[in-house]
Amino acid sequence: MPAPEPTAAARGNTPGDTPDLVCDPSIAADEPLEAEISPKLRARSWVRSTSTELDEGWSEPFREILDVGGKRLELVARTGTNGNARLVLYEPQQVGACVVNTWSTFTAGAVAMSMAGRWVAPGSDTAVLLVKLGLVPDNRPPETRWLVLATDGLKLWPALGKTPGGIQLIAPEASFRPQGPKLYLDVRIKNTTVFVFRESGLFERLN
Repeated sequence: MPAPEPTAAARGNTPGDTPDLVCDPSIAADEPLEAEISPKLRARSWVRSTSTELDEGWSEPFREILDVGGKRLELVARTGTNGNARLVLYEPQQVGACVVNTWSTFTAGAVAMSMAGRWVAPGSDTAVLLVKLGLVPDNRPPETRWLVLATDGLKLWPALGKTPGGIQLIAPEASFRPQGPKLYLDVRIKNTTVFVFRESGLFERLN
């Protein structure tokens, strides 16, 4: 995929500078999921690198490559020592990368992130992601939460909709269960609640 053309303003940069580039206008200009990380990382923004955006004191728990809708994407997770957690979905370009969207949260304590599941719908352009959050709040017991997200390469959205924890699912256990062309999400609190992923791009509760 060719790199986007630079804007007229960028063409006037000093020789040797890397110009700011224009991202695909079909990327949805959505609001960030939960908290905003930075105006420079809003959906459809161009960044010079998917690595140099890492702030001092942050770590990168995982970086996932996703092939969705004819595009190669990178989902990058970052955690800070002060209880911050971030996800950034990038579409790498020949020069730099475009931001599809971001997610961010804060807890007073520590947080760990890991990729718990990924699934690409057969014959469609949608990837579904399950991210585990391990929260260790100050002066409270540890808590496990989950992000259930989906992307078609043009936007990133919460595939479970809103829950009592916002878009964060609060449950000790959650897992994907692919079965033929279908994807099930099993959520266990006291009993197991089963959801199925629909063509709408959202999970529907079955029991």
